[in-house]
Amino acid sequence: INWSASQPKSFAITIAAHHVELDGDGLRIKQSDTERENAVAIQVSKGFSDITIHNLNVEQFSGGGIVFRGGNSHVLLKDIK
Repeated sequence: INWSASQPKSFAITIAAHHVELDGDGLRIKQSDTERENAVAIQVSKGFSDITIHNLNVEQFSGGGIVFRGGNSHVLLKDIK
């Protein structure tokens, strides 16, 4: 998946619920317009728990791969490249 940030400080995916499993199935998510600053692949919003993110390749995001906004618990990251 090639993703283009619409504005600075954008997120390709936002998780804002409890009990979420994001299985990337080995796919790649990549920021295609690297001139946009602070673009992040995945944001986990504040206060959500039981989050699993796995089997995903995250590439070339100017603001990082995965951001947690705080108060998250029971988070599992597995096979993230």
